[in-house]
Amino acid sequence: MGHSMGAGAVAQAVSLRPGLFSCAILEDPAWREPGTVPARPPGPDFKRMTIAEIIKHGHKLSPSWDEAELPMWAESKQQFRPPADIGAGFRGDWRETARALSIPTLLVCGGSKERGRIVSEAVATEAKSLSASLEVVTFPRAGHNVRREAFEGFVEAVSGFLEKHIGGGG
Repeated sequence: MGHSMGAGAVAQAVSLRPGLFSCAILEDPAWREPGTVPARPPGPDFKRMTIAEIIKHGHKLSPSWDEAELPMWAESKQQFRPPADIGAGFRGDWRETARALSIPTLLVCGGSKERGRIVSEAVATEAKSLSASLEVVTFPRAGHNVRREAFEGFVEAVSGFLEKHIGGGG
């Protein structure tokens, strides 16, 4: 399971070495149409901010996130060193990766462009058409951080997918 760039890495790994996995979950990978990488306005310099200041900023940006998420999120913002071309996102053609997915894979998407979702409905539909093993679930009110913005639905979808493909085990 991976989110964002991590979801792209998981998808790549699964496409290259499917025998190592029984299933995969991709939360809003950087799968975009060519030429649609949005320009990012300059954000705050998190390295110059205290954790408390970053948490306050995060709460202002995403008031629906659970308070327990913010300290770890803030710490990661202080530690992250983005490459100069961070906006370039996924490397290579995501379509080739999607086409190569041969194990059960759940693509979890946010439906809200305003909240920053990356995978559009058109991209999700195309990805599904490229891989018979791909299941898609979209949360209309969530953006890029589905697990934070639609937590209960996310847990339900992921749990159901895992139960279906790897069993209860408990």
